Amino acid sequence: MAIVPRRRRRQQQSKSALLQKSMLNSIKILEESLRDAGKLREILQAKEEGYEKAQDSERRERLITEIDMLKHLLFLVNRRDVAAADNKGND
Repeated sequence: MAIVPRRRRRQQQSKSALLQKSMLNSIKILEESLRDAGKLREILQAKEEGYEKAQDSERRERLITEIDMLKHLLFLVNRRDVAAADNKGND
């Protein structure tokens, strides 16, 4: 059994804390997000513009996470809307 040096252990704990923070941020985005595709597109565009203007890396990383989650949510909303339209057509 190898002994992990303190420095390496702290680095691993730091990465774990960052990953957990990222996951909690992703969950928060999904819980608070809209379900309207048009508004989601507007928010997504604003976040992408904010990413382009962001100077510090921490803000850019947070925006990347938000943008990815918004894209995923937009995909799900669009898929739901298509499915609902298909169901109306079959009735």
